[in-house]
Amino acid sequence: MNATSRLLLSSLLSSLVLPAAIQLSRLAAARRSVRQAGGRRWPRVYRGASGRHCLLLGDSVALGLGASEPARTLAGQLRTDFSEVNVECRAQPGARGRDLSAQLAGAQKSRYAAIIVSIGGNDIVRGTPDAEFRRQLADALRACTARSRCVIVANCANLGGAPLFLWPVRLWLDARSRRFRRIMRALCPALGAQFVNYCMDADNDIFRRSPERFYAPDRIHPSDYAYRLSYLYLSRATPLASVLAR
Repeated sequence: MNATSRLLLSSLLSSLVLPAAIQLSRLAAARRSVRQAGGRRWPRVYRGASGRHCLLLGDSVALGLGASEPARTLAGQLRTDFSEVNVECRAQPGARGRDLSAQLAGAQKSRYAAIIVSIGGNDIVRGTPDAEFRRQLADALRACTARSRCVIVANCANLGGAPLFLWPVRLWLDARSRRFRRIMRALCPALGAQFVNYCMDADNDIFRRSPERFYAPDRIHPSDYAYRLSYLYLSRATPLASVLAR
């Protein structure tokens, strides 16, 4: 190998090693942030005076990590708008599709007015095979629809646009986010659930265009603004409000 070849190889390795080191450092910081938050300061149950119950299942987004206070989370916003409804959150940080059935099995009631599931982000990042995620989600949806007539499933924003991740990881996450969107969009209506999509293509991704507004300081979870916008969209795109107001 001549001097020019060695220089080119060294430059190539440097261009790959440095971004990889930065990416690993960012991921480690994000994991520490999740462990420190852990959802411990967010209420798991909001009790109302009515006999209507709403159940939240899924990952850290369903729980509300990234929000500045409990009132900004999905459960908190439900509590504000439907104070008479009992809201129960079984979501856990790091949860994947494989964890949904166990979360539902631990729920307090046999029937719910509505069940809201937020899932997919950890499966995308951790490389869950498409077929495996499809099977796990299908099993969970069958169990959910047996306990509620109103089952709503939401995905996460396109992780290819999350500021936490660098190129070329972003390309991989973008492709996986869009594949999982297709899986959920096809599976949910087939099994009696309503799908709410937050994963946008790169050219019209509002999360990607304004990351400082839509992402929390950890650069992966939603900000207060994103939680509010997502809640309003979910409320208007589904029969949730009419179901809980009965």
